[in-house]
Amino acid sequence: DPDWSNIGQTFDAGRISFTWGNPNLKLDLFGGNLTASKSPREANELFDRSTKETLGGYYASWAIDKKLTVEQYLYSRKTNKNISFGPSGTGELDEYTMGGRLMAKELHGFDYELELAGQWGDFNDKNVSAFMGIAILGYTFNAPWKPRVFGEYNYASGDADPTDGTRHTFDNLYPANHAYYGYMDLVGLQNLNNYRLGASINPTDKLKLTVDSHFVYLDTPKDSFYSASRTASRTAAAGSGDLSSYVGDELDLWASYKLCSYANVAVGYSHFVAGKYLAQTGANDDADFFYLQTVLNF
Repeated sequence: DPDWSNIGQTFDAGRISFTWGNPNLKLDLFGGNLTASKSPREANELFDRSTKETLGGYYASWAIDKKLTVEQYLYSRKTNKNISFGPSGTGELDEYTMGGRLMAKELHGFDYELELAGQWGDFNDKNVSAFMGIAILGYTFNAPWKPRVFGEYNYASGDADPTDGTRHTFDNLYPANHAYYGYMDLVGLQNLNNYRLGASINPTDKLKLTVDSHFVYLDTPKDSFYSASRTASRTAAAGSGDLSSYVGDELDLWASYKLCSYANVAVGYSHFVAGKYLAQTGANDDADFFYLQTVLNF
């Protein structure tokens, strides 16, 4: 999230864009390398090109009108280093992701979004076959403070049998997971069923208040539970028997106020209630998170 991280992911890459006015179509072709971020103590330069990871592909966007947009994309990710996917092990990756997205807004107060993507390729000595899907439906009331309510479902496949020669765990690629699956950054779009309900109001043009609730389940408890950073934060021990897929619930309260044209302040509180899967596999304390953030734009 560009408003959350001090240093975002960077790429040593190039892009060529094509635009057409009729239809209102934009096509981006891109390719390059992921650039590792390092502190001044780790290297003479802030960024180091030695990640051994390349990407390329295209992203097409068609604005059918002011209310409806269709997007379609293809990504290629290749590594000359080992990448880890929980029980599926580690290995070099040669993977492709193809998907599409449909977004609509201001349809008699309703807005909706649907995105689907599939993955294929090779992971070490395994094949890749994974899938993700996102669906959002919201409604904005024609009233003061512009109240909006919405429901959202996020799905990413997991690997129920790491020994079958195919990796089914969806690769979250290069995400900005913060604020999509919980502000505590406990959850990423891998081996996931995330049910989200939320609401927001705008008491003034400068102030926005939101409340989100997340109900988090694994696609399969035989795969790992992955965090927002794409790392496996919990993996059940072999032979654990029947496990629950219920990870827990998170409540997020958030307020943002625009101080002036170049400054914004945000304050938030989150509470996580641990579910049965965490109780069955190790530490399962509930958690609280509070933050105060100021963003200055230059």
